[in-house]
Amino acid sequence: MKLTRIAALTFATLCIATSACRSTAPQGFGSADRAALNALEASFTRMLSTGDSAGLTTHYYSADAVVMPPNEPSAVGSHAIAKLFSTWPPVKDVVLTKCEIYGCGDVAYSTGTYSMTLLPPGAAPIHDKGKFLDIARRQNDGSWKVTRDIFNSDLPAAGN
Repeated sequence: MKLTRIAALTFATLCIATSACRSTAPQGFGSADRAALNALEASFTRMLSTGDSAGLTTHYYSADAVVMPPNEPSAVGSHAIAKLFSTWPPVKDVVLTKCEIYGCGDVAYSTGTYSMTLLPPGAAPIHDKGKFLDIARRQNDGSWKVTRDIFNSDLPAAGN
């Protein structure tokens, strides 16, 4: 009888502990999340190609995002990110190629390569290609936004 009570108490404790862990555990990462991140990258390509720096800061990046461009300081937060992209010359022929998307719970990362052409006014077009690493976080509404973005060119720096 005493052993039965101990077993029942142990089982009840395990059930409570398990359900408590489950309620705070992050959601799984599945094909719908992967599709949402691919769609997010497609929106980045569209917004960058149209010069929509405001759209980038409201739709693509989280409010506390950090963008780490090559050869200049990081842009921290929406205002700085909008300012960064508003200083870029027009961009065309943006192509992002995903190499990997991986997620666990509410955090995901993607790596890949890019190519694009910058069109500085009064100068020859600048063709660039390189690689990127994005870290995204699931938002409270279930959508994904990039919270860290770093990219750099595969080409030598100008003047080298």
